[in-house]
Amino acid sequence: MEHIKTYFGTYPNSNEVFETSDNCLFHKEVDAKNHTVTLKDKDITPHKRKDYAGKLNDTPGSEASKDDAKAKADATAKAKADAAAAKVDAKAKAAAPKAKPGATEPPKEGA
Repeated sequence: MEHIKTYFGTYPNSNEVFETSDNCLFHKEVDAKNHTVTLKDKDITPHKRKDYAGKLNDTPGSEASKDDAKAKADATAKAKADAAAAKVDAKAKAAAPKAKPGATEPPKEGA
C-alpha cells in the first residue's frame, strides 16, 4: 500500500491508478493491460485516490501537498537559473581571445 500512497503523492492530479500483479503502477488501464501480456497473472487492481483519502497527507490542497509543490517549484527555478548561468559561462568562454598556435607565455619577471 505504501507504493500507492507514494504514487498519489507524486501525481496529485491523478485520481486513479492501475496496479498489475507484479506491483507496477500505470496511469491508464490500457497500459496496465498491455503490460500484463508479459505476466502469468493478468490481474489488474484499480486504486482510487478517494479510497486513500484518510491515509494520505499529500492530497491536493493539504499543507504537505503545498510544501511539496513549493519545493518542486524551487528546485525547477534553481535548475533553470543554473542552466542559464552555464549558458552565459559557455558564451563567455567562446568569446574569450584564444592563444595563437606557437605562442608562448611571456617570460616571468626575475627569470
